[in-house]
Amino acid sequence: MLNVQCGDHGLPPALAPFPLHAAVMQHYFDGAYYPMGGGAGIVKAMTTAIKKHGGVVRTGSGEADPD
Repeated sequence: MLNVQCGDHGLPPALAPFPLHAAVMQHYFDGAYYPMGGGAGIVKAMTTAIKKHGGVVRTGSGEADPD
């Protein structure tokens, strides 16, 4: 039974404690909910909010050298 939800646990079934499994299952009792537009909808909402408040979203800019 724990195998089905291991993706939600973030742990292999053998390492997922029962209270974690119970909390995950409670989430599904009233049905599962997903954001409109899937995961991309979350990204779009976040970038829209950042830009609305004067922020800039940069992608593919690489990392700064810490030295």
